[in-house]
Amino acid sequence: MRFYQEDLRQGIFTEGKLIKKKETPYQRILLFESPFFGKIMSIDEDFQFSEKEEFIYHEPLAHIPMNILPKAKKILIIGGGDGCLARELIKYKNIEGIDLCDIDKAVVDFSKTYLGDINKNALNSKKVRIFIEDGLSFIKTNTGPYDLVFLDLTDPVDKKSTKLYDTKTMLQFKNVLSEDGLIVMYSGAPILYPKLCRAIQQNLNKAFPFKKIFLVYVPVFGTLASFSICSKSQISSKNSQKIDAQLKEAGLKNLKYYKGEIHNSLFVIPRFLEPVFR
Repeated sequence: MRFYQEDLRQGIFTEGKLIKKKETPYQRILLFESPFFGKIMSIDEDFQFSEKEEFIYHEPLAHIPMNILPKAKKILIIGGGDGCLARELIKYKNIEGIDLCDIDKAVVDFSKTYLGDINKNALNSKKVRIFIEDGLSFIKTNTGPYDLVFLDLTDPVDKKSTKLYDTKTMLQFKNVLSEDGLIVMYSGAPILYPKLCRAIQQNLNKAFPFKKIFLVYVPVFGTLASFSICSKSQISSKNSQKIDAQLKEAGLKNLKYYKGEIHNSLFVIPRFLEPVFR
């Protein structure tokens, strides 16, 4: 295998070429073309997704909480400037609106220009309102309530994102949730960074009385990715038949990864990782 750059922190692939580069006041955006993975976007040397298998990341991120809370109507995405999470969420007709807040306008513009074939132009949807703003500033003036809040951020090893995972910030996000609302976030790579993931979980435990974890293996990351779902109220469980019935009712027949059996299996934590997520 070959890395494009020696200092890449996370992600593997075999070969390809750099096709676009964008330096912004906040970060460096790179777009690669790989014969196997197709387009691959990285931000500050961390892979964000690949064209070939981004659905493995984005389908569970969107559809797990939507099937726990199928009547969700008002959504907030902090980050998510690539548009792939928004693409999955607007498939639900009952969602009335998605507020997407990204600090870097260049990411949104870059995604509109170069990733429309992947995000299906979701960032131009009438249901999506885009705000270019720091996430913490946004929730101070836009208090919701939101049924679902997503933190779709760069890897928390990045100092720009780490501040959004502390207990004080989580309590602020808690305040913008509806009474049975959920906050859902990528919470790190537990095999690569177990201490960091444990620290995030400790912050979440202090802020929320209820929490669930699911794990997804993301090929272009080359490792397991963890996701945390937190709430002020009990997080319901659903059997696989109920999930499949809800997906059918929502008209979601063409998902590539997510289904009822997958829903429940992703919440199974291997024993060696259990201490990370307590």
